[in-house]
Amino acid sequence: MVKAYLYTIELMITLSIVFLIITFVFNAPSFRPDFGKNVIKKSIINSAEYMYYNDELRKFMENNNESLVEARIIQMVPDTITIEVSDNCDTANLPQFLDVYRVKYYIAGYQERYFFKRICISGWEQ
Repeated sequence: MVKAYLYTIELMITLSIVFLIITFVFNAPSFRPDFGKNVIKKSIINSAEYMYYNDELRKFMENNNESLVEARIIQMVPDTITIEVSDNCDTANLPQFLDVYRVKYYIAGYQERYFFKRICISGWEQ
C-alpha cells in the first residue's frame, strides 16, 4: 500500500517537472523578430513628410541641394541609420552587402516656377 503511494507521488513529480520544462522551452521565442526594415523605412518616410509639410523639401530640391536634404534627414532619423540622398536614384554609393531600404519621394513646385523632382532616400543600419 505504501509502495503505491510512493509510485503515485513519483509520477506526479515527474509529470510536473516535464510540464515545467515544456512550458519554459516553448514560452521563450527562439529568435528575435526583425523590425529593422520597418523602423528604417518608417523613419525615412516620416522625416521626408515632415520636411515636405514644412516646405523645406521643396525649397531644398528647387535649388538642387541634396546635401541639405541629407543633413536634415540625418538629424531626424535614429543614429544607427545611415542615409544617402540622390535625385537620379543611382546605386553607386550604396553598400553592396547590407540591406538597403529605399524610399522614392516625388516633389512638385508651382508657385514661382514649375518643377518636378524625384528624390531617392536610401537607408541602412550601420
